[in-house]
Amino acid sequence: ARLYNPILDQFYSMEEFQKIREVMENIFEDHIVVHPSLALAGFHIFDKRSNGHKGSMHEDKQFERIGAPEYTETITFTLPVELPRVGGGLNYDYEYVPYTVGKLYKHDGLTTHQIAQRGDLTDDLRITLQGHGLRLKTGGVLVYW
Repeated sequence: ARLYNPILDQFYSMEEFQKIREVMENIFEDHIVVHPSLALAGFHIFDKRSNGHKGSMHEDKQFERIGAPEYTETITFTLPVELPRVGGGLNYDYEYVPYTVGKLYKHDGLTTHQIAQRGDLTDDLRITLQGHGLRLKTGGVLVYW
């Protein structure tokens, strides 16, 4: 958070990110909350160096390590910014969910999931805005990496 939040803050102040925040607040049906000691939502950027590698099947339980306030729901979200020609998506509960650029995807993060690598990225990039959230009992959705 200390190292990367100042860099990400530059992007988060841009008009495009303000629009993303508005969309997220509409989808979450609540306002976004950030905490200065937590890492901001960031990016996964994959290029040809990821060819032949698979992400692990996992659950997102970062909230267990951040001293989370009381919450009622866990959230994991992905916003594809750029996808390779071969596509990209998520293996969610062992089913493939294809992504569309510009569409925000959210799930509980506690269902087993995996980044779906669909093929060769020799001349392409796979860029997604990634983050996690907690719907706070006091109101708002705390968003963090």
